Amino acid sequence: MKRILFMLTMLSVMSLTCAADYTYPYITFVKADGQSLTFSASGITMTPQSGVLTVNSDSGTETFTISELSKMYFSQDTPDAITAVNDAENTNGKVQLYTVSGQYIGQYASVSAAQKAMQQGVVYVVKTVKETMKGVKK
Repeated sequence: MKRILFMLTMLSVMSLTCAADYTYPYITFVKADGQSLTFSASGITMTPQSGVLTVNSDSGTETFTISELSKMYFSQDTPDAITAVNDAENTNGKVQLYTVSGQYIGQYASVSAAQKAMQQGVVYVVKTVKETMKGVKK
């Protein structure tokens, strides 16, 4: 357990050191089951305690059991962009917006309307009639 915490800490320090030449605006946590959660790296704090990693960011708080995490990495790429969704495909005009921690933000008539409600740099989950995806407003 101490090894895992040490490795996570060292990975964070090494990534921040490498970031001096590059900008990495996102951090992604991948669980052993393949599920991934992406956060804006700006203002993020990570606190390991008693085998649990608590991640606080602008989009909310998420907790992970350290043993269920398979990897964590910083990225220059945005998560799946919601701009690829065509509003005309949403038959009911029903678009729901959530934070990555599951907090319900609201329901909107279109993806464009949901994008206007998003804060810049915060990762959201966008649910339409036909699909669910992660998105971030640049």
